[in-house]
Amino acid sequence: MDHALAGGANYFATYDFTETWQRGDQLVQMRFWHRPLSSMTNALTAAGFQLQAVEEPQPDPVVSSLDPDAWTSLTTQPRYIFFSATR
Repeated sequence: MDHALAGGANYFATYDFTETWQRGDQLVQMRFWHRPLSSMTNALTAAGFQLQAVEEPQPDPVVSSLDPDAWTSLTTQPRYIFFSATR
C-alpha cells in the first residue's frame, strides 16, 4: 500500500518517502521506507529467523463509527504488515 501512496515508480526498489501529518496544532514530518515483501522476508531469514506468521491486521471495529472514511480505507487497503518469527 505504501508504494501506491508514495507514487513509487518501481515496487521492487527500496526507497524512503515523507508525509506531513497534522497532530493537533503541529505539523509532523513522518519518514517511511518502502521495501518489497521479498526484501523484508529475506532479511528475516538471512538473520536466522523462521517466519511463523504474516498478518495484515484490520482496525478495531469501533473505528467504523468514529471515522467511517478511515474504516473503509483501512479495511480495503491494508497499511500494516506484521511478522511473527522465531530463532
